[in-house]
Amino acid sequence: MIQTFELTEKPRRIKPISIYYHFYSAQELASLNALKKVYRYVLSQETTPIYLSEFAARVLDFRDTAFIRVEGGFRIKNSGYMRTVRLKKDMGYPDLRRSLGVLGFREHGDVLYVHLDGSGDNLLILTEKPAAEWANLVSTNAITRNYLRTANGFELELKAYIPIELEIDTGPCEVKVNGLPLVKGRAHFKGEFNAEVEAVCPD
Repeated sequence: MIQTFELTEKPRRIKPISIYYHFYSAQELASLNALKKVYRYVLSQETTPIYLSEFAARVLDFRDTAFIRVEGGFRIKNSGYMRTVRLKKDMGYPDLRRSLGVLGFREHGDVLYVHLDGSGDNLLILTEKPAAEWANLVSTNAITRNYLRTANGFELELKAYIPIELEIDTGPCEVKVNGLPLVKGRAHFKGEFNAEVEAVCPD
């Protein structure tokens, strides 16, 4: 099972982690220990736990997602369940200030994973090099909700089924999580099951 997870992660992620087994796996000590090994492996990975019903909605949304070429990038339209798109690096980097509904991105090998807000109508503007004047949500194990673009920043709610972990490159912005300021730069946050993020960026 672990080998399957590894094969569907590299060179690119094509399947989720889903552990399926019967309770008779605990009848023998060897099979129980094997199951424990699988769980230890899975818990050591970076994941965003969701229910299978939520994953099914994302699969259907993936099939219906449309990419429309616009000047400088793409308009991405779907039902808002699928919130990550994968791009090759040579296509460019998201211009987070000019894009709409794009929360950030993460580099992984030769690709970028771009995070969307779930509105179902996103404008992704690409630039040759990473723009440094806006906060970049690099990764989180939470589901993003109620993203609001403000005059000079954004507000965002996070909800998770396990304690939230958040990595954000603040850039020049002042970023607060649950009202507490983060250190500027590549900042990390660990907290409860809900969080509110607020970013204020220079004009």
